[in-house]
Amino acid sequence: MVKVAIIHNIVTPYRLELFERLSKHKYIDELNVFYCLERYNDRNWSLKYDAEYKYKILPGYTFMFPMIKLPCSINPSIFNEIRNNNYDAVIICGFTDLTTQLAYFSCKINRIPIILWSELSGVYLFKYHRFYNPVIAFFLKNSDALMVPSTQSKEYHIKMGASSNKIFVSPNTNDEQRYIDKIKKCKENSSLIYGELSVSTTKNIIFVGRFIKRKCVDHLIRAFIEIKAEMDDLGLILIGDGPEKENLQALCKDLEVKDVYFTGFVSEEEKIKYYSISNLFVLPSLWDIHPLVLPEAMACSLPIISTTGVASVRDIIFDGENGYIVNTEDVSQLSSAIKKVFCSDDIELMGKRSLQILNEKCSLDVAVEGFINSVRLVRRER
Repeated sequence: MVKVAIIHNIVTPYRLELFERLSKHKYIDELNVFYCLERYNDRNWSLKYDAEYKYKILPGYTFMFPMIKLPCSINPSIFNEIRNNNYDAVIICGFTDLTTQLAYFSCKINRIPIILWSELSGVYLFKYHRFYNPVIAFFLKNSDALMVPSTQSKEYHIKMGASSNKIFVSPNTNDEQRYIDKIKKCKENSSLIYGELSVSTTKNIIFVGRFIKRKCVDHLIRAFIEIKAEMDDLGLILIGDGPEKENLQALCKDLEVKDVYFTGFVSEEEKIKYYSISNLFVLPSLWDIHPLVLPEAMACSLPIISTTGVASVRDIIFDGENGYIVNTEDVSQLSSAIKKVFCSDDIELMGKRSLQILNEKCSLDVAVEGFINSVRLVRRER
């Protein structure tokens, strides 16, 4: 009997399908997921779900860690949750929470193999990162296996001293088939959806994410303006919310740009409808770890453009095949890449290629196998 625990920071909708798939995998007999907190205050997503795996939201306290400016949870009961169960492996998501550190040392004391699930990739280094590097090296060295979401992340962990043969790639992704089925249905009723969403343009660029400075949505708006002068029937759909929303709306007003649609936060069903009337997805971030919106857009058969600041792009974007990778903060290069996509005779083919790459490299099945292979390794070495 293979018994596995996962320690995770918050309940996130995009992890539910992954955990359910893991709980049903023939190799795992029992999966228990422990959450430090239900959700952070700045997350607007709906948490209505009926999980098919065992889970527990631990009692505890969360505060903002001043040095790294990230939420930090302390849930003391995790120590006994690990000590009182004979787990074959414990998968620990990160190590900035005091709870995950406590889980780490509980595993060491009780001689339970540790799989460290880390999204570090070197794309974002906070002010005091050099002082934190020895801490990172300690956790990497003393873990029995590592699970990372991309090639760039794997390279970073090797650079930090991790052994390459103990690193497994499990990409951040969603259940692609759910999007494929819903997009197909939406496209069959596109004329009704256009009317429902009040979008008048027939060629559309879409962005999905939080309106915060590092997402560089203002760069996308400026690039859009350059192209709009040549393509009057082009629209820009901006899905999301955040502290920069008023500034972005003011920018559009000052520059007198037309056909920019601020939708606010929308439901999953509405978001898929917007994807169905879009032709290109753009994520112009200054830096991003491994955003779920990229495989999400690929599942909707869209070409994608993103930047060198996004850690996962090397694995899923191939220039000229399914999109383009551009330099960060380069509005001119971003505008040029968008023009290339819309001037291409094969824009639909690029979208189909996105879906093909997703199935090959970033599907939920690929993500699950990364987990299973890491558990197999630590059980063999135990």
